[in-house]
Amino acid sequence: MSWQVLGHTVSAVRSASLCPSIDVDALYEVLPVLQADAVLLRDRLGMSLSGAADLMGVDESALVVLQRLADRSLDEA
Repeated sequence: MSWQVLGHTVSAVRSASLCPSIDVDALYEVLPVLQADAVLLRDRLGMSLSGAADLMGVDESALVVLQRLADRSLDEA
């Protein structure tokens, strides 16, 4: 169920342009899917660490690692 909610959230952001400053497609082109999901949920949609981790079905510590890896990759790009 969590993955369905996540998929619907990402689709809504892409199709409705809820956040025009977000280039969602670029996130998913540059980053592995889980890292892009972490960035989208936490940085772009402003979800809490626990909320985003629950939605993705991962521990909070795993989400922190995904975010840090994504940040490094985005800094290098």
